[in-house]
Amino acid sequence: MALNIIIAIVIILAIFFILYKITKKVWKTLLFGFIIIIVLILIFGFIVYKDFKDINDNIGKRDNLFVLKEDSEFLTAFVLNFDKLDEKDYHNNVIIIDKAKLSQYNENFNNEDNKKTINDGYYKAFFFDINIIENSDLNEFRISEQLSLSKNEVLQILKSDEAALSLFNQRLNIGTERIKPTVFSLAFINILSNKPEDVIKGLKNDDIEVYKETIVFELIEGELGSIATGFIPDLNA
Repeated sequence: MALNIIIAIVIILAIFFILYKITKKVWKTLLFGFIIIIVLILIFGFIVYKDFKDINDNIGKRDNLFVLKEDSEFLTAFVLNFDKLDEKDYHNNVIIIDKAKLSQYNENFNNEDNKKTINDGYYKAFFFDINIIENSDLNEFRISEQLSLSKNEVLQILKSDEAALSLFNQRLNIGTERIKPTVFSLAFINILSNKPEDVIKGLKNDDIEVYKETIVFELIEGELGSIATGFIPDLNA
C-alpha cells in the first residue's frame, strides 16, 4: 500500500509539472491540476462503488467456494452462500467438495496459469490458511446447541486422516465425509461472528486469498483494512 501511495504522489507531481509546462502560469496549473485530480477521485470512487454494489448484490445470493489449506496442501472445502448464515440448520446446506475435485483445485492453485480457473462457477473463491484458526483468540468453537469443540480438537479434526475422523464421527455423528467441511464451515462462522477482525487481518497478511480479487478486497488488504480493524472491537463491545 505504501508503494501505491508513492506512485500516486509521483503521478500527481507529474500532472502538475506537465500542466505548468503547458500553461506557464502557477494559478492555471493549480486550477487545472485540482480539476483533474477531482475527476480522477470521482472515477475511482465510482469504480469502488460499483464493485461494492456488485459484492453486496451477489455474495449472499450466489455460491461461494471456501477452501482450507495448510501451506500448499488443501485440507477440505465446501460451497455456501452467505444467506445461509441466518439459518439455524444452515450446515445441512453445505455442499461438500469431494476428494477428486479438491485435488484438482489444489493442483490448479499451485499452478499460476490455472489458479484463477478455480472459482469458475462460483461468485468468489476464498482460500483460508489454517493459521486463521491456529492464531485465533477463540479457544472454543460452537458446533451445535449441544456441542462445542476446543481449538485443539478443531485443528485435530481438520488435519486428521480418515481413520482418525471415524473416531470423531462417533462423537459428532454427521458422517465421516462431512466432518472436515462441516467443522471448517462452523469454525469460520464462529470466527466471523465473534472475531471478525481476524478475517480482515487474514486478508491483510495473505492468510486469506480471494478469487476473483476486486478493488474492494484490495482496499481491505491495505489501509482501509487497518482502519476497519480498529473499529470492529468497539462494535462488538
